[in-house]
Amino acid sequence: MARAVVKSVLEMSSDDFYGRLSHDEVKIVRSTVKGLDEFMRANCRTPFLVAGCGSVLRSEHQGLAKDIDLAVVGFHYARIGEHSFEDVISFTKSVQGYFGRTLENLKASGTEFSAFEIRGGSGPFSRVDEGITTILDGLGVEVRTNLEDFGWYNSKGLQIKPEHTRSIDVQFVFNRSPRQWMDEQLRLEDDPTSRAKHVGKPFKYALLAYT
Repeated sequence: MARAVVKSVLEMSSDDFYGRLSHDEVKIVRSTVKGLDEFMRANCRTPFLVAGCGSVLRSEHQGLAKDIDLAVVGFHYARIGEHSFEDVISFTKSVQGYFGRTLENLKASGTEFSAFEIRGGSGPFSRVDEGITTILDGLGVEVRTNLEDFGWYNSKGLQIKPEHTRSIDVQFVFNRSPRQWMDEQLRLEDDPTSRAKHVGKPFKYALLAYT
């Protein structure tokens, strides 16, 4: 399918992104991107993209990146600044749906997992966060959602933490089209609470899946 976005000066190739990961990291990231692509095709009615981004591409030395960042863009509800609280709830449920789909796939494959509760939140976000631990390809993996609040980059998501490799931080971006998200990367500023002081502009990214 033809891509719905025009290439930006910040865009790197997918080979650039995967080339900065270890063999084991490539396997789990490719599997995660495949699952995200299938989920977005089934649940998002607008153009979408899944991008590799963050310090893996921005650091001068790739080994300095503490985790592997994936941005998922396409849940677009209203003009910027005009969304409702119901849109926020709908978005949060969509991201919850991705976590639920992950559990369904594990059950269907016969993979055993142990679930744990993350207490917190109030109202529609009460006890919204969940977590599991499981074994995939012989590696212990923890998956933990973070849906109660928006992060610095206007997103909610989950962290995949395999043993012996870097964590994968999957962030679904709220109320942005692919074009809007790409344009914003040109003006983006770092989260001031971030510990990644070794990185700076530009905010490079690589498209790993898109429509």
